[in-house]
Amino acid sequence: DGYKSAAASKFRCGIVTEERAQAYETYMDALQKLVEEDPAPQWRRAELLRLPERHGFGFAVRAALPRVATPFVCIMQHDRT
Repeated sequence: DGYKSAAASKFRCGIVTEERAQAYETYMDALQKLVEEDPAPQWRRAELLRLPERHGFGFAVRAALPRVATPFVCIMQHDRT
């Protein structure tokens, strides 16, 4: 989840513009609200894990897997657009 702000985005390096950082925070806040408040079955056992610093996609997934107690896992990446 960690990122650094700069004048130009370099997504793979965790560097984003202020505009993209705000869009990401808005997305994460909306996702957290779904996890906490949506009564739909798909959200009942969901947990949003936010890491304190950037780890990259693979390591972030690895950090989450010990929390999984089901035979399947759904990974939802945010969209850059």
